Amino acid sequence: MSVKMVQGGVLLIGSLEWENEKSEDGKSGTGKYRDDWRNQWLDKGRMKVSGLPIRYARISGKTSEQVQAGGCKTDVGWETGTQRRGQYTMCLTKDAAPVGQAIFRPFGECVSGCHHLIKAAKALAGAERIPERGGPSGDSGKPVWGIVAIWVNPDSTHRDTLADWWSRYFGPLKHEGLGKLFPGVVDDKGVIALPWPKDSPLKEVDFCLCTPTVPSDGEWNAEKVAAASKAAFKNGKGRYFRYTYECGIRTADDDAIINALKAFNADQEIMPSLDGGVPPGPPS
Repeated sequence: MSVKMVQGGVLLIGSLEWENEKSEDGKSGTGKYRDDWRNQWLDKGRMKVSGLPIRYARISGKTSEQVQAGGCKTDVGWETGTQRRGQYTMCLTKDAAPVGQAIFRPFGECVSGCHHLIKAAKALAGAERIPERGGPSGDSGKPVWGIVAIWVNPDSTHRDTLADWWSRYFGPLKHEGLGKLFPGVVDDKGVIALPWPKDSPLKEVDFCLCTPTVPSDGEWNAEKVAAASKAAFKNGKGRYFRYTYECGIRTADDDAIINALKAFNADQEIMPSLDGGVPPGPPS
């Protein structure tokens, strides 16, 4: 079989699926960049992939709790003037039950060779604002917070070819100890170590790219996720959970987060629609 028939795409978890110039971080340009990336690289088709260990475990910006711990009593991010959203975002982590659901979108065309795969990985790194070609930022000396990784279908006839192509992209990067940052999720070669979800639409796919991020330190629970969303709403943010939920991305903790939002009397702007009464995701 020709390598020109390699079928691939991207596993979308969180704002990579929904963010555009009219939502959340759009004013900084991130939303528009992601929207342009989706239009340029991805097919319009969307497939739901279940059985994934996903949780809200990484803090983007600062939560109100972190701001107050630092001696500032103002709203989220206000002490720096950046008004960052200070919300919990999604991670692939073995600490979560494997019952989450993400979205897979195929590339607009088959991957035709090593250079094509590398170009796709770099474009994804750009959309996520991950440094150093999507790999660990060892050359820059900055902490690793996220990477572009590859997940290969073990039944693919192209698995050895894909491993070779990926080693040319990821191999030159400094990645010693990478597996310790993503235990059970990503190995030191930037390859997803989770079992391939065979009973899913991915059975006909050769590979997918995804962007695991490092969970934040500290105790996590649904109440903290809800509280961070409510506090971030004061700064015009707070909709990460709502938009992610309405796009069909799920975790085992969604019901608990929704109940916590209700208990906190959260504004309806950050509450997800549970009955299909509003269009999914942010305004386009």
